[in-house]
Amino acid sequence: MTQSPDMQKTHQPIINLPWIVTALIFSFIAIHLWRGWFLTPAEDGLFQFEYALVPARLSIAYLTDGLQAVVAAIQESGDADTYLQLSLVQQIMGEGSVRLETLLTHTFLHGSWLHLGFNAIWFAAFGAPLARRWGTVWFIIFCILTALTGALFHYLSQPYSVIPTIGASGVVSGMFGAAAWYVFDRNDSGYVSESVSYNRRLNLSELVHHRTALAFTGFWLVGNYFFAQFAGELVGEHSTIAWQAHVGGFIGGFLFFPLLDDHIRKAES
Repeated sequence: MTQSPDMQKTHQPIINLPWIVTALIFSFIAIHLWRGWFLTPAEDGLFQFEYALVPARLSIAYLTDGLQAVVAAIQESGDADTYLQLSLVQQIMGEGSVRLETLLTHTFLHGSWLHLGFNAIWFAAFGAPLARRWGTVWFIIFCILTALTGALFHYLSQPYSVIPTIGASGVVSGMFGAAAWYVFDRNDSGYVSESVSYNRRLNLSELVHHRTALAFTGFWLVGNYFFAQFAGELVGEHSTIAWQAHVGGFIGGFLFFPLLDDHIRKAES
């Protein structure tokens, strides 16, 4: 007896994500597992500092009297951990390089499993349609650009900080910024398209008059503020949320998306 097509079971993959999205999420998990299994707390602290975004690194390297400015900022802050922060300055001086790679490597580190879990969920939800829309190469380029804009905003907000910043939140925020342009497009029936990956991109006039897109953006901004104020423990004990990197990533994603989308569409036509 044969089954009709309606009765036949279709086998869907357990993880129905573009391979690049899956690979990046698994890299976040693998690095976090490796740190937990093979590094002592002291070694992990050094590892995080080595590959995290530390604004003071850039200031010491590129600003005139940057070292003096960093030390003065630490001393004037009156923080209880002043001695620790000054020891981090000494560590930066002993590195002998600017470590520009940390503008990207900080995105692969997370302060806790909860921090990683939140980022992984949103990375999958908003990264998958973007990767399907553009393909692997342009998706990676977008991730790099939003990581850099997030890092830049964080640096500009506190250029003398020696506190390490980690996490993929800047990139995830960039995906939120990109989403405002295309996930709320409506087809002729008035419903959101079946696959948001291939929705028409709104033009700027449509976007600023689109209630759902504006509500989405407002929700993200307000949510990010409260998240920054009350969810510091998500990134690890004694840490704070780098909300400036979130805002920078969101703005980067919002600005870069229409430029990249236009370029990719023209290249494909």
